[in-house]
Amino acid sequence: VGDSARMTFAFSGGWSSTATFGAVIESTATAETALVFESYKAGVGLAEAMRIQGDGNVGIGTTSPGELLEVKGNLTLRGATNLRYKIANDSNNNWAEIGNDGSSGQNTLEFFTGSSSVAAMSITNANYVGIGTTAPGVNLDIKDSGNNSTVRLLLTTGTVGGTLGNIVFGNTDIDNTLAKIQSSQDGATDSARLTFHTTEKDVNPLVERLRILGDGNVGVGTTAPTGKFQVHNDGSGIKVLNEDVTGQLFEVYGD
Repeated sequence: VGDSARMTFAFSGGWSSTATFGAVIESTATAETALVFESYKAGVGLAEAMRIQGDGNVGIGTTSPGELLEVKGNLTLRGATNLRYKIANDSNNNWAEIGNDGSSGQNTLEFFTGSSSVAAMSITNANYVGIGTTAPGVNLDIKDSGNNSTVRLLLTTGTVGGTLGNIVFGNTDIDNTLAKIQSSQDGATDSARLTFHTTEKDVNPLVERLRILGDGNVGVGTTAPTGKFQVHNDGSGIKVLNEDVTGQLFEVYGD
């Protein structure tokens, strides 16, 4: 292992070897060999740059590639405007493409599926993600040609009373979680509720403010509303205001 036959390239003028390539024995038991390409780097000397193993795997920056092509380090792919890189099976009937739309100045990374000429997903240089649109105007922009734009949150296994998903609102300079909408299984595994949570100024943590049960009952200040709309609070009452009338239109107190 390690025995080799190499061809060396050198310049005249007293310089040492500047590049080599040759065959290296990888296993005496199986007689596997590899083609190794070396180049000279100042301060380092000769160093392996690329290897083709006996199994056909090619390694750049690695001496033991585990895939058909394995690159250790950064990789840049350059080409013409709107260049796409295709991933396909042997029959070329199942494929996907990754492309860069440089014509609009967006430098958008685009993902194509099937034979569609329209990107299924786009990521712009403003870090906006578009699904079904190539010009997203917000962080996540979803567009559907019909009336079925849907975002779905699923768990693989449900538990009674368990959380199904959260939509969280916050900011990085104060708190990552300032408000939340949560869905949980409402007792039975085939029923769910929605709860709405907010954070009061200078008060933590999140507090549930409103709940919609699986049966449609809505509770404010209570987690178990028994009517279609039930309010419990600290005694401040329920107020309905009319901006055109001095004072309240009507008030309800008590429990």
